[in-house]
Amino acid sequence: MPSPVTDIERLKILILSCPKTGNTWLRWLLRYAYDIPIADVPLEWNQSTGQTLPDRFVSHQHLWPSEPLVRWIVENDVKVVTTIRHPADALLSYFHYSKWHPGTSELDGANLHLDGERPGQHTLEFMRYGFAYAYSVSLAWARLGALVVRFEDLLADPTGELKRISDHIHPLPESRILNSVLCCRPDRLTAPGLVDRRHLRTAASGGWKTELPEEIASAMSDIEPFSTACRAHGYGWERAAPDPATFDYSAIDPFRDATTFDNGEPVGTYLPILYFHYIDGGTARWPNPLQTQGDSFWNWLMSWAEADGGGAAPARPRLTQLMQVVHGFRRDLLEAFPDPRGSDRVAFANWFLGQACIELQLPRALIAPLEQQMLDSWRGLLARPWGQPERHPPDSRALKGSTYSGS
Repeated sequence: MPSPVTDIERLKILILSCPKTGNTWLRWLLRYAYDIPIADVPLEWNQSTGQTLPDRFVSHQHLWPSEPLVRWIVENDVKVVTTIRHPADALLSYFHYSKWHPGTSELDGANLHLDGERPGQHTLEFMRYGFAYAYSVSLAWARLGALVVRFEDLLADPTGELKRISDHIHPLPESRILNSVLCCRPDRLTAPGLVDRRHLRTAASGGWKTELPEEIASAMSDIEPFSTACRAHGYGWERAAPDPATFDYSAIDPFRDATTFDNGEPVGTYLPILYFHYIDGGTARWPNPLQTQGDSFWNWLMSWAEADGGGAAPARPRLTQLMQVVHGFRRDLLEAFPDPRGSDRVAFANWFLGQACIELQLPRALIAPLEQQMLDSWRGLLARPWGQPERHPPDSRALKGSTYSGS
């Protein structure tokens, strides 16, 4: 495989592995670590596939090595990573995954749901053939020289493991690694709108010891590619063996698992992600993000964006710092409102006023500056105060299209 890249602006990372071995989690860790977009790679690779991908991206897929793919990797200095996991845990995860995302053939687990709530005969047959092929994808890329990442090592020490990975790809400062790990805490990563919780069902290892029948585990331990994988990567089959260690995120997280700011408002899931990744110098400027007085993270979010140039709503509602950061956080917002300071200003403000609290779990208090500005402007559009005798009925078109409703 190619040596570490020097052109970070053309960084391409492909995670090529067996399903259910930590691909999604690692992809997001690298996405935040390198501030790099996630791209979709098709299920089949051909000569033209690489031409459709952006200059820099991270992606994952379950592709077996092929001549066109390997050639493209070499010619484009692509960094290839492969994930691996205890085969019994990976099989068990695939079994649960198949309940909501069934396969289309026996090779990809179309019959697993017939076993019901516990792996049975269909899982045993799938393990011998379809899953054996899928699992060998990771081993094939490992033999070609891809960087191997054990799912269990990510669980035990995500900061140390991400540093090892980034040292191989392109070295990163410690702060970037730490922030990426905190953004990708499983409970944050599976927040609504990010990663479907079913892709990170447990974020744990060792579940096979209690859930996988002995018949399947015993058969699995004796056949390829599982027996070779266990010898090469240190996996055993003793059910009494202790589970791998887990990581204490609260020890490095300045939010300390708190659910509220010091003013009682809820923290939610998305504000810590914005704090760690999208606000330069946030951790240094506001070491206690839960504080809401003085020069605080809270007050900064509520302040008006610098050099915004907005004016009186509704013609030109001003943007808060929070609005500006949120716009850059969501790809769909970038596409729906490409010019939030110009032609899309009003539409984006209306979306923020009506949907941001719901979709991003934001405290309603953080919407207050925009809400007050909009209410003041709308009040000015009325020909009379509410509740007074009508002399000149207000033009109802003035309120048309507003997402705000109140009394």
